[in-house]
Amino acid sequence: MKKTVTILGIISLVLGFASSLLCLLPNKGILFAIIVGFFGMLASNIYIFLNTRHQINKKTFTPGLIGLLLSSTPVLFILFFILKQKFGF
Repeated sequence: MKKTVTILGIISLVLGFASSLLCLLPNKGILFAIIVGFFGMLASNIYIFLNTRHQINKKTFTPGLIGLLLSSTPVLFILFFILKQKFGF
């Protein structure tokens, strides 16, 4: 079980980092970032569930949590531009 959780942690970090980088690409980059971010969030949620259930990693900041934060970057990016357009700042 520990090996599965470790692999899921690495996958969630890689997908989260990739989705954050894809946000910076022009044109269709944000679309691909959302797709990759979705799979990153999925892997991170599975990691957090298994880690909590079996109490493998007891640190405060686990790879699943960091991957979840990185995977949510495209959504926050879109939200920022929507608010910027609405309020004009």
